[in-house]
Amino acid sequence: MGIVELKLNNILECYMRKEFDSEKGDIILRRNNPIGKFIAAHTRWSKIKPKEKIESVKLSIPDSPYFEQEYYYGYVTSQDERNIRDYIQAKFDLTVEMFFIKGYWLKFHQKDIIESLIEHFNLKNTSATYEMFKKRDFRKRMSVKKIISEIILNS
Repeated sequence: MGIVELKLNNILECYMRKEFDSEKGDIILRRNNPIGKFIAAHTRWSKIKPKEKIESVKLSIPDSPYFEQEYYYGYVTSQDERNIRDYIQAKFDLTVEMFFIKGYWLKFHQKDIIESLIEHFNLKNTSATYEMFKKRDFRKRMSVKKIISEIILNS
């Protein structure tokens, strides 16, 4: 397995740990997961060991049947790292959105949905985290109301 390092904020790190069932240590990626496949595709290999990044998350990339990784070091360019972070953020956003949609469909209150999100992703239950999810839900619901009003006005 090769190792690659990424700088992720705490929320995305918790999301990745949940997504890949890695509570501590390196996050072991799987190619059958879209995120794992995306990261593996953007990882480059070199015989020269890259500098270690400060406050980064280490990801273990599974061996490829097409490439002997054991003789190389994994790294990502700064552009690839931004692309990977954007992709992880997008997947996280979709997961959170589905949490709210399903939660409201099952008649749960916003507070209960947010608390279950925090617990599900093993996030620190702070007022900032709670407010982040609350604002995200508010903005999404306002955009849905705007779409509904445009549909009504244009029909």
